[in-house]
Amino acid sequence: ARLAAFNVPRQGNQSPLDAVRAGISAQCAEQAGHTPGVFTLSVPTGGGKTLSSLRFAIRHAWANGLARIVYVIPYLSIIDQTAREFRELFGDRADEWLLEHHSDFLLESDNEDDEKRYDLGTQRWDAPVVITTMVQFLESIFSNKASGLRKFHNMAQTVFIFDEVQALPVKCTHLFNGALNYLAGFGGSTCVLCSATQPALANTDRPLRLAPNPALVSLRESDRTLFRRTRLVDMTSTELTCEQIAELAVSRFSRGQSTLVVMNTKGEARKVFAALSGIAAKYFLSTDMCPAHRLDVISRMRTALAANGDGQRTPILCISTQLIEAGVDISFDCAIRALAGFDSVIQVAGRCNRHGLSAARGEVILVRVADEDAALAHLPEIALGKRLTARLISDNLLANPEEALAAYYTYKFGDPEQKCLMDYPAGGKLPTLYDLLGDNLRARQAYADTHGNSAYPGLHSAFQTAAEHFAVIEGNHLGVVVPFDNPANPLEVQTLVQEFIETGDLLRHRFGREAREDLFRQRSRILRRLQQYTVSVYPDRENAIARIAAKIDDAFYFLSADYYDPFVGLTATQGFLSI
Repeated sequence: ARLAAFNVPRQGNQSPLDAVRAGISAQCAEQAGHTPGVFTLSVPTGGGKTLSSLRFAIRHAWANGLARIVYVIPYLSIIDQTAREFRELFGDRADEWLLEHHSDFLLESDNEDDEKRYDLGTQRWDAPVVITTMVQFLESIFSNKASGLRKFHNMAQTVFIFDEVQALPVKCTHLFNGALNYLAGFGGSTCVLCSATQPALANTDRPLRLAPNPALVSLRESDRTLFRRTRLVDMTSTELTCEQIAELAVSRFSRGQSTLVVMNTKGEARKVFAALSGIAAKYFLSTDMCPAHRLDVISRMRTALAANGDGQRTPILCISTQLIEAGVDISFDCAIRALAGFDSVIQVAGRCNRHGLSAARGEVILVRVADEDAALAHLPEIALGKRLTARLISDNLLANPEEALAAYYTYKFGDPEQKCLMDYPAGGKLPTLYDLLGDNLRARQAYADTHGNSAYPGLHSAFQTAAEHFAVIEGNHLGVVVPFDNPANPLEVQTLVQEFIETGDLLRHRFGREAREDLFRQRSRILRRLQQYTVSVYPDRENAIARIAAKIDDAFYFLSADYYDPFVGLTATQGFLSI
């Protein structure tokens, strides 16, 4: 009933977009009778795909006797927002129906039985609705961790909703396609790919096998026109320094426009932010800030962007990395985007005039950043996206965003460099992970060469080798706890660190088994709560970290307050922050 209410335009909001959103929701409900398969939900940003996809999933699961719904989200920056929406819908049954499995989730109960139930739930995924991350999903299938394997059988007879699927790492493309083909073909599961910039995964060399009529929603041209709330402004003919980009942002801000600037690297974002001298209403977002800090900034920006009693808004400036691009429900009057992949450009446009409340289209200004190539050498996916969007510009394709996006994916999935990456190269002398998990041609040939051309008699796949090399996020990042004073709970991080030290001191005394187990449980709870105050850095910077952070019981580093800024998070020190 709560989801059905979404079919009715909200009272008090006269935006025509509400009627279109209601139509999208209704179409999703009508398509629920399909037999299980792989479907697409391609809806422009701000189209309400989160609740519409959930409405489809509930009705589809009921119609086909499926056991559960798993909602897979790429970014922790939007998982809290989605979980809040679901909890509001489920009301007092939320704790019973919903399982959140991600690193930012905090179990409010200190009851030991509740903790055991939650841990078992994350290993089994047997709840009616699970919210998790793309990292958890992929590692549950392709890693060799026992905790992942325990939930694999519960991936059958399931509805998977993949939100913002365009964020899938390129190296995982063919593994992802294979996994979904298996889940749908042999597991009887349904997979829905949600995106405003739907990647053409069915057109890759190892294609995703879509259902016969995969699109859950079709929009009339008049509906699409309503979603064209922005216009692209190409300013890439000349390169701009970070200082010049800051001046451009200030020029829009001075006109009373709330302005979002999205840069490709943290270093560039910091330079633009530093150049905004004399402006109080400025905000910053990057992964150099802990999750609690980022959520606080987004919350304060939403409050600042809300209309005052007289309908007027006080303009703000936000400088961010790409973490704000997808899924964050926030709306600016103007957006400035450093040249990057066209899917990123469209996603940023979704943070501009999001609800169509402005009669004039919001501007999304594309800029080319001066002297950026060296920094992007460490970010090959962004570098490639930038090159392909520049090709769209030279081919004069930006006038029609839908056609430009289709051309972008044609360029992207046809690019030889991309094709080499999609099978997940293992590096060194090893073949790709896709080959290791499949035919394993190199190993079979090696066996034949040493056994008189005899065929290898065993199972071809090298599961363990593939699992050892699989990681959605490159490298083992090192977690550093930072001294962020959360306005919602001032000094919480300092209190938690002190409690961790005190429980460690108690463990050094002689206690009975039961008392020691209780202390270990306390420490585990503390570490879980500290996740929201943790920033990930590369492990090769540990020597630099050790100079500016205290090692707490050989468990984690606690950063000195001198190196965490209340505006931008981690501050630069030699050898610590580079990009």
